[in-house]
Parts: sequence; C-alpha cells; structure tokens
Amino acid sequence: MYLIRGEDSYLINQELQKIIDLKFENQDDYSVITYNESIDLEQLSDDIFNQSLFSFKKQVIVLKNIDFFNSKKKNDNKKMNDFLQLLEKGQDNNLIFILQDIKKNDISFNPSLAYKKIEYISKIIEIKKPSDKDVYNYIKEYILKNGGNISSTTLLDFLSMFPNDLQQIINEVDKLLLQNKNIDMLLINNSNIISSDNIEFNLSNCILKQKSIDIIEAIDEQKKYGNGASEILSQISYLFYQIYCTYLLMENTSDNEYISKTLSIHSYRIKLFMSYIKRTNKHKLKELIELLADIDIAIKSGLLDEENALNKFILFYIEI
Repeated sequence: MYLIRGEDSYLINQELQKIIDLKFENQDDYSVITYNESIDLEQLSDDIFNQSLFSFKKQVIVLKNIDFFNSKKKNDNKKMNDFLQLLEKGQDNNLIFILQDIKKNDISFNPSLAYKKIEYISKIIEIKKPSDKDVYNYIKEYILKNGGNISSTTLLDFLSMFPNDLQQIINEVDKLLLQNKNIDMLLINNSNIISSDNIEFNLSNCILKQKSIDIIEAIDEQKKYGNGASEILSQISYLFYQIYCTYLLMENTSDNEYISKTLSIHSYRIKLFMSYIKRTNKHKLKELIELLADIDIAIKSGLLDEENALNKFILFYIEI
C-alpha cells in the first residue's frame, strides 16, 4: 500500500502513474478503480474481494482525498474502522494507492485516527511543492510535448498570472493549445484566463489591493463554485504566511530576486507582497497574523465554526 501526499495534485498523480508503469512495465494487464472523497463501503468491498474469475488483469485501487482520513469531516467511527479493515485485508491481492493533497497551513485538513493508522502500514512518498523554476520547466516541456510553442518572455508573463499550482496552469494551457499551438500574449489576453479555475488567485489579489467590495465578491465567487469557508480561510492563512515571510526577509534586504528565490515564489508575486507590506504598518500586519492564529485555535477547539471564523476575519480586515 502506498500513501502519496503533498502540495501539488499534478505531481502526486504523476508519481502515481510512474509507480504503476514500473509495477506493470507499461503493459496493459491491469485495471484502475478510483474513489474520490466519499466511499460506499459495500462497493469498495466488492471491488476488493469480488474480482472476476475470468479476468487476468491485476487491480489497482486509488483513493483520493478520502473523507475518512480527515477529522474535519463528520465520520462514523464504526464505518471508519470497517474501512480500515477492508484496506488491510485487501492489500494482499490489490495494489492500493492513497493520494492526499496537503497544502501548507491548510486548516481544512486535519489527519484522522484512520489516516495515522494508514501511515504505519503504508510506504509513504512525499511530494514537495515545485519552485517557480521547476514550474517554468514543467510547463515549457508540457507545451512542447503537446506540439505547442511559446517564447520564454511570454511564458514568464503567463505564469505570473497564476498561483504555484501545476494542475491549474496545465488546465489553462490545454485551453490555449486547443485554440492555437503557437501561444503568444495576444492569444492569452483574448482568452478567459481569469475563470473559475483561478478564483483562489483572484481572492489573494483582492486582499493585496485592499478593496473591501472586491474581497467580498471574490469570496462569494468561491462559494458559488463550491469552496467552503474552511478552504477560503486556508487560502487566506497561506497568503499571509507568504506575506509574513516576505516581511521578515525585507528587514535584511530589498532584493526582489533574492526573496523570490529564497521563498520559491514568483518575483511578480513578491513585488505585490512588498507593495502591500509598505502600505500596511507593522502593527496591523502583526494583528492580522495573530488573529488568523487565534481563529485556527478556536476552530480546532470547537469554539468557532468555519463560517463565523471567516466572517470574523473579513470584518476585522475591512475595519483596520
């Protein structure tokens, strides 16, 4: 059994495929069954134990971001124990992969007892978040591999529009390649890049610009596309973590490229952070960081639910 976890879903899936290819030597003698988040235990049991007697294909079971592994989800303890027993018994005749997206400072995920038990019986593979340089190389190679072409300058400008998320960027690249294999700024500007795939980035930009109405609209947009208060708070916390790290480095240097390289954040984003820090005094920035920390503790202690916590932060942010 494998547990592949990390901050980038694209690289997690790439690692999954790499292991499968090595196990089966790129042959077609296996089948893949994938579960996302919620699981029907009866169906999982059938998939694990009732393989066809007439099939010689080996079975791969992939479990992605399963609710049973997250204590933030409301899980039935008996069902969780039944789930663990199925995995323990099923690993003898099936190749089982557990994929878990875990973002830094993610308050929407907290490892459950089931997750901790799985850690003991699985081979764990950690996937690190790629640096900006790595993202550039991945996307450049991806475009060329798919018959496309893009200049270095255009690619840098294109990447500056996105958070450091390979899957999200590749989704946009695929849309561009469908329109034209030669990607230039005219094609990019004429395409609807700022879409539902980019709502996280849109929220962070609104916060950095300190426009109250835009922040509220960006949060409403996220909710429209299914992101809950917990996920939105996680994005805000990570944004201010990056801002605070930038602030600490700015006390010793104003070199944008050095800070960008140290934090593995695109230089364009660092410019936005530096501009925000210069407009916000140290006391206010410290208050925001402390409030986010207090909110996280209150949520984990059950003293505050995510929706009220998000409202509390937004009201505080707008008032200061």
